[in-house]
Amino acid sequence: MLSRLLLIFISVGNAQEGDFTLLSEGQQAPFEGVLLSPEASAEVLSSYDEQQARCALELEYQLDVAGTEFKLREELLQVRLDTLQEQHSFLIQQKDEEIEGLHTIIEKQSPQYKWFWFVGGAALGGAVYYGIDQALQ
Repeated sequence: MLSRLLLIFISVGNAQEGDFTLLSEGQQAPFEGVLLSPEASAEVLSSYDEQQARCALELEYQLDVAGTEFKLREELLQVRLDTLQEQHSFLIQQKDEEIEGLHTIIEKQSPQYKWFWFVGGAALGGAVYYGIDQALQ
């Protein structure tokens, strides 16, 4: 039954201007075709509107589903980004604290007699140079 209605619907939808006429009971049709009662004609013609409305609803539903999935993925990516930024900030903070600690250790271990070591190094360097110069002459 549905296939017949679909066939009728397609044929009515493709009808040319001269392929449609209204008949009274007992009148002979001017061309060969399918005769429908007014109720059947209304059903066939309204089925197009019904199918179009169903299609529009299905399209709207699928778009809503896709939009919701997209929104969820976007929120998950934002959460991941925030987590990675927090992790990065935490690592930077740890590295800064480690660097500060190493600077403190280096400052504590630096020699108290900087000038003494500088003068001693210069004197030792001069003595070595003088010794090498005397040995080569």
